[in-house]
Amino acid sequence: NCTTGKVGKAPLIYIASGLYSSTISQSEADTKADSAWNELNTQSYANINGICTNNPYIIANKTIQIFTTNYHDIKIKVTVSMNTDETYTVTLDISSNTLWLTSVSWNKAPIIINGGNSLATQYTQVLSKNNKGFVIPSSTVSWVLFEKNNTTGSYGGSTTIPSFTLY
Repeated sequence: NCTTGKVGKAPLIYIASGLYSSTISQSEADTKADSAWNELNTQSYANINGICTNNPYIIANKTIQIFTTNYHDIKIKVTVSMNTDETYTVTLDISSNTLWLTSVSWNKAPIIINGGNSLATQYTQVLSKNNKGFVIPSSTVSWVLFEKNNTTGSYGGSTTIPSFTLY
C-alpha cells in the first residue's frame, strides 16, 4: 500500500533450497515449499518488505494544430512526464506530412530548446527534480519549415504552448 504518486514493487520471497523435504516424494516437498511461499505472499508482507518508488506519469500531453491547408498539415505535440528518479522529461515533437523542420526555439526557463538547422522532429530536455511545483508559464515556440519537395518554399511562425505545472 504505497502513498499517492508511488507504485509498489513486489518484494522477493525467498525459500531456501533444501529447507523442505519428504520421505514420500519430491512432489510433497515441493508442496511444502509452495505452502510456505503462499503464507508469505500477502499484502502485509509486501507492506513490510516491498519498495515504493515514484510512479512515472504524464503531466502534460497536448497536441496543437499549428498550420493546415489542403496540402500541409503541421502539428506540435508537447509531452511532459515525471521519471522514476523524480526528474522531468519535456518532449517537443513537430510533425508534418509535407514539410521539413529547419529550426525550433522554446526558451521559457527552465525549458531551453534551440534546434537550429537540424531537421530533427523531436527535441527532449530533462529537468531536475528541483523543479517540482514549478509552473511553466504559457510560452511561445518559434519554428521554421520548408517544403520537402521544393526547398524554396518555407513557412515560419510561432505557436503558444499553454502553461503547465511540474507536479
